[in-house]
Amino acid sequence: MEAESPVQPANVGPAIACGPENVAEFNSRLRSELPAAFELAKALRARGMIDGLRGARIGPVGSLAQRGVVPVLSAAAETRLADGERARNSEKVRR
Repeated sequence: MEAESPVQPANVGPAIACGPENVAEFNSRLRSELPAAFELAKALRARGMIDGLRGARIGPVGSLAQRGVVPVLSAAAETRLADGERARNSEKVRR
């Protein structure tokens, strides 16, 4: 039995990784090809949970190496995450 090949949406361009040199192009592609992901990233950024999508990759199915996800966070984002975790933990202790 043959494995089914993934369905490729018609509006997907070549693979691209987000970087300082192509933020506008990457955001435009993300908004048009994966609008729900774009809105999620926008909401996370507005809440200070991420600084951006530097290093994120989008492209046709099967075009990206399966290396997993390694977020690149600024020191400020790491601090915000740690502060939030500490606050949640201290709130649990008080209950």
